[in-house]
Amino acid sequence: VPKRPGKMVKQSLFPGMEIPTDQKEATLALEWLHSFLNAYSLRFFLLAWLSENQGVEMDLWKFLQYTLHLKDPGQVLDHFQEPIVSRLILLARQVSGEAHRLKGLIRFRMIQEDTFYGPFEPDHQVLSLLVPFFRKRFGNQRWILHDCRRSTAVLHDHGEMFPIDSISGSEEILASSADQVEKLWQ
Repeated sequence: VPKRPGKMVKQSLFPGMEIPTDQKEATLALEWLHSFLNAYSLRFFLLAWLSENQGVEMDLWKFLQYTLHLKDPGQVLDHFQEPIVSRLILLARQVSGEAHRLKGLIRFRMIQEDTFYGPFEPDHQVLSLLVPFFRKRFGNQRWILHDCRRSTAVLHDHGEMFPIDSISGSEEILASSADQVEKLWQ
């Protein structure tokens, strides 16, 4: 699967149209998916969505169409010989693998006396997959996990989570704290 260079921008399923998120409708859609996909298949479906690969929306639609025609839709992942199923499995594994890798690779830097900053640039949208791991690991600390490619972040402040939709200036943050970081390594 080719990687897109530079900043990743999610193309809309309906170009030129902005469709506001309705939490009630989103919950109903998720419940509908859960009514015929088992938890394992639903996880693969959501992981594939997080891949942000070109055309993933149509792949997911084709996957749903295929699934609805099965006698036992909960076993759809057993049909890996079907091209759309194998594609979805591949995308989900790429996203899951990247999230797993980043759990060990992200390094936090102290940017203030009590705040740690962890920038990273993933190929896929994995921020939501990383947060539970770091929340459990650093639950009593204040930290920011920053997806630099998508300019999104999560601030964790002693147990409370605050999503940040637009953040920039990671270079400035790191430059201002370079002396502090250097002191930590001495």
